[in-house]
Amino acid sequence: MTLVKEANIGIVSLPMCNLYLQDRQSQSTPRWRGVTLLHELKAAGIPLAVASDNCRDPFYGFGDRDVLEVFNMAVRIAHLDMPYGD
Repeated sequence: MTLVKEANIGIVSLPMCNLYLQDRQSQSTPRWRGVTLLHELKAAGIPLAVASDNCRDPFYGFGDRDVLEVFNMAVRIAHLDMPYGD
């Protein structure tokens, strides 16, 4: 994280698409899924955003450009509900 901060790089997380794609196998329930270290990156002072870059494409067929859905799901997926001021 130190090098990311020194390079003045911001991070964009795609939680909905990442969880959909991670550990995806035919005929098997996904077990290994994760979200990037949003809380730790924030604590390190690295700029963050959540987004979705897929809109009904082969990678994530559920995207519909709904920014409020992305925000709503990101809050739940990454436990971004505290503190409320964020």
